[in-house]
Amino acid sequence: MERFPEAEILYRRSLAIWEPSMGPANPDLTTAIDNLAVSLAAQQKYADAEPFYRRALALREKATVQNLNNLALVLEGTGDTANAEKHYTTAISIAGRIPSLPGDKSVSEKELLAKTLDNYSTLLRKLKRDDDAAKVEARLKALGKTTPQ
Repeated sequence: MERFPEAEILYRRSLAIWEPSMGPANPDLTTAIDNLAVSLAAQQKYADAEPFYRRALALREKATVQNLNNLALVLEGTGDTANAEKHYTTAISIAGRIPSLPGDKSVSEKELLAKTLDNYSTLLRKLKRDDDAAKVEARLKALGKTTPQ
């Protein structure tokens, strides 16, 4: 129906209701944030739309890292260490570029990266790749974390 100004008002209201209870970094808000950005962009309010698109993308990336880390753990458990390693390294790459999100109701980006680095270093130690594990653990230590977690 292309009633974007009305949609913008409704999306802003829904976020005002959901954010306080869910927390601003909750991935379940992603669709509403993205829809608000779409309604703003459709009205050619590009400067207003951009931060909402960036926030939605960061939330999606955060959820993706969590899913990749969990999948890697399962693959490692089944003995498929090659694919587990692939998913850990992909998760680490994504986690390293996620901007900080507001709020404290979910795992922070730093904690998410640290958890994935820790899991990956554990896999590398199991594979007797101690030099590679030491490099990953150095990165973990640089985050202020120690292994194992």
